Amino acid sequence: MIIGTLFDGDDDNQTKDVQKKVYGEALTIIVGGCREHVRAAEAILLTRNIWAEAFLTKSAFDHRTLQWAHDILAAAWRFRSGAIYPSFSFDGDGAHQAQTSEAWLGWLRSEVDRWPRFHPSLIRSVAAAVVNSNTERGEAAEDSLLLQLLDVYENVPWRKLLWRAVGRR
Repeated sequence: MIIGTLFDGDDDNQTKDVQKKVYGEALTIIVGGCREHVRAAEAILLTRNIWAEAFLTKSAFDHRTLQWAHDILAAAWRFRSGAIYPSFSFDGDGAHQAQTSEAWLGWLRSEVDRWPRFHPSLIRSVAAAVVNSNTERGEAAEDSLLLQLLDVYENVPWRKLLWRAVGRR
């Protein structure tokens, strides 16, 4: 995770630090959740295909492949939960970390669980990015995933630099 400011008012560095500490767990939720959805789709359709097999059997990939996707999701959660999970300087550091970590990862699980119904293309893009990690095809899948996430969370006041980076607005 790159700690930065992705939307206007994104200044809760304490929460960003907690999200950075559980970065690996968050990636496991994203990839593991997408794998569960692919397995379910295969079971429903009674079919198997090459890309699904490659995604389900890939044992390792470069974490940077999903870094921006993670960071967009983390920022979307910070934006949405700012009023619900504020950072108070008098909170005990351990208590804040545990509460923030639990809330962030719980939200992320719920979001990934919603993808088959509302955003199935996100699952395909995660799979394509992971399978094709560090290749031109993988970079295209990463870009597609990033654009889709920015569209899904369009109510977040994303910084203009982020939009320029992806060539929009």
